[in-house]
Amino acid sequence: MTQSTSEIVQELLPVFSTIFTRDTVQGILQDLGIKMYWRAYTPLVVLWGFLFQRLHPDHTCDNYVAYLHSGKGDQLDPADRHRQPLSQRLCSESNAGYVQGRNRLPLALLEMTLPLVYEQIQSWLGDEGLWQGHAVRLLDGSTFTLAPLGDLATTYGHSSNQHGQHHWVKVRAVASFDLISQAAVALVEAPYAVGETSLVLPVLQADPEDGALYIGDRNFGVYRVLQAAHATSKEALVRLQKQQWQSLMRRNGINSLEAGESYPCVWQPSRHDTLLEGIPAPAISGRLLYIRLQKTGFRPIDLYLFTTLLDEQRYPVAALAALYARRYASAEGDLRHLKTTLELDNLCAHSAAIFRKELFAGLLAYNLVRALMTRAARLGKQEVTSLSFVQAKRRLYRVLFEDWPSWLNSLAATTHNLCRRLAACRLPSRVRKIQHEPRCKRYRWRRYPPLTTDRPTAHQLHLQQIKEIKEIQEYAIS
Repeated sequence: MTQSTSEIVQELLPVFSTIFTRDTVQGILQDLGIKMYWRAYTPLVVLWGFLFQRLHPDHTCDNYVAYLHSGKGDQLDPADRHRQPLSQRLCSESNAGYVQGRNRLPLALLEMTLPLVYEQIQSWLGDEGLWQGHAVRLLDGSTFTLAPLGDLATTYGHSSNQHGQHHWVKVRAVASFDLISQAAVALVEAPYAVGETSLVLPVLQADPEDGALYIGDRNFGVYRVLQAAHATSKEALVRLQKQQWQSLMRRNGINSLEAGESYPCVWQPSRHDTLLEGIPAPAISGRLLYIRLQKTGFRPIDLYLFTTLLDEQRYPVAALAALYARRYASAEGDLRHLKTTLELDNLCAHSAAIFRKELFAGLLAYNLVRALMTRAARLGKQEVTSLSFVQAKRRLYRVLFEDWPSWLNSLAATTHNLCRRLAACRLPSRVRKIQHEPRCKRYRWRRYPPLTTDRPTAHQLHLQQIKEIKEIQEYAIS
């Protein structure tokens, strides 16, 4: 499927000019049955504020208020018919009004806006976004660290280990990403005590694509993941532990399986398998695959896979092995950009509601960057994985928030220039790269014990230790 440059230019930025408009936001609020007053900090301005805070290096609310006072945000809501621009209506330098707007904004608005961006990306890709007729999703889990403020501790609870309970709040999350565009499809969060495999079902239910192929590592190579895939009409390709793979071999009467071969089998749940409640637990038909990766100078790696794709002619072992190999370069990088580049790992949230809004705002900002990269990659006739996410994030921020009037008045010219620049932001080739710098630290790491309590308690304990040390020293001198 090929398109001319002019057609690509005309289709690039409607995701911004059609989704993020007053009519679209009002329509979503009306569908949700929520009535909101459009004050100075309208729902659209607050929505842009969430995106601004994620894309800007300074994530504070005060930074966004200062941006609005500068007049650069007067065009954020072109449908605003007020006689004065937004910058003149803001009489106070306080960010209290914007914080109140963040609290009023419903989480469902962010949750419903996220799939709109992803659907726009998929419509651009068409058949190029599929593998053998399937949309391919990458399953991965992660955690987020929060300070125990507000109701966060009561909502998610404190994590603990053999050393006791932690001071920080840990949040468990499972996300799915599209393999081709690397856009986020869905994300579900829960307390840290909840296992990742328990969150797979809502993640799959949030995906409207029937027959999508989900790829998971050994953590997702359990029956309950296949049970969730069967209940939602999805396909699966998961990696198994060696013991589990051998158990399936014995239960299906398979004596041996050579590398590069597959064998049809049936996964009947046993008493050791944990089941999902409320959905059927049938016997899952699939194929067992054994792949041995060998490279000169390295130890061989054995991959034990299970897939629900039964057609060996359409889905050969080599193609499935190559598809699974792409998971490491994509899923791990997607979560790294979410947590590191967009700095979602240590959010400063004072409530569970704000944390969820910040989390979905980060996903929305991530998908906007991926949308821009997808169109730029198609313009440059290259893959999205060859472009730099960090550089794309910087350029998207400049266009959306610092040069807004220019691209708004001249959409085609600015879009073409932006695509041309992004297509040149390629990742460096690191094949057989020689390290010319020693992998050493200049300064030695200072070893401090971990902070396991709140800081005031730790401060009092430290003062008590200092007092005891002084008493010992005075006793020794006397």
